Amino acid sequence: MSIVNRSQVPSNEVVLTGGVYTLRVKKSEVAVSRGSGNRQIVLLTEIVAPTTIQVGDRDLNIQGIEHTYYLGLSQQENRGGRVPIADTLDVYEKLGLGSEVDDEAPELGVFEGLYFKAVLESKERVLTNAKGDAILENGKKVTNGWQIVGFSSGIVTRVDPATL
Repeated sequence: MSIVNRSQVPSNEVVLTGGVYTLRVKKSEVAVSRGSGNRQIVLLTEIVAPTTIQVGDRDLNIQGIEHTYYLGLSQQENRGGRVPIADTLDVYEKLGLGSEVDDEAPELGVFEGLYFKAVLESKERVLTNAKGDAILENGKKVTNGWQIVGFSSGIVTRVDPATL
C-alpha cells in the first residue's frame, strides 16, 4: 500500500461547459413529483456526443454521463404561473412526437432509444443556511461539487443516430 496525495489525482468532478449536447433516452417512466405531487414523465438520458470535452489540459470522457428530465402532466397552473403539460407538449413537438399526450397514460415507447440535442451546463452547488444565504468558510463559499443542469425548455431537436 502506498500513500497518495490529493494533488497527484485529478478530481472526478465533471464540469460541463455550457453548450449543446446529444443525448439518448435510456429509460422512461411515469412517476409522481415529490415536490408538487403531480404525475410526470421521467426521462433518464445519457450524453452520447461529444464523447470528450477539454477541461484545462485534460480531455475528459463524458460519454454516458446521465441527466434526468421531468415532463409534467398537470394541466393546473403552478406557482410560477406555468402549466406543466404545455412545456411537455413543446418537447413533444420539438422531438417530432406530435402535439398530443395522454395525461393519464402517456405512451412511453415513443421515448425508447430516442436521440436529441439539448443545452446542458454545470452549476456549482453552493451550500446555504436556512435563510438561503451561502455558507462561508474563511470568506469563501462552501460547495458540494457540481451538478449538471438542463431543462426541458433546453431540448432543441430530435437527432437521427445514424448521423452521429
